[in-house]
Amino acid sequence: MKLIYALATVILLNTGFTTDNNHTRQTKNTSEWIFDKVRAHTLEFKNGKSYNTDLYDLKYIGQVANNNKAPFLIFSGRECLECDANISIYIHSPANGHT
Repeated sequence: MKLIYALATVILLNTGFTTDNNHTRQTKNTSEWIFDKVRAHTLEFKNGKSYNTDLYDLKYIGQVANNNKAPFLIFSGRECLECDANISIYIHSPANGHT
């Protein structure tokens, strides 16, 4: 699992973003999508926008700019609460709809 987070950090560093104590400091202009908190299955942002994932053990990792659209959100989680499913990393833009 640590390897996955290390890989995600390298990806973020190479795209103009840095991580700082579980918070993401953005170096590009995506002020509309500043992460606030995880609430149950939902990623919430400071501008009131949210993204429902239907995942358990949800954790926000970061984001990558997507031109003039909503950024690609990077997060992790599992599909069930009490099962042996592995935690997976997801990269998805709300501009592409919910999958």
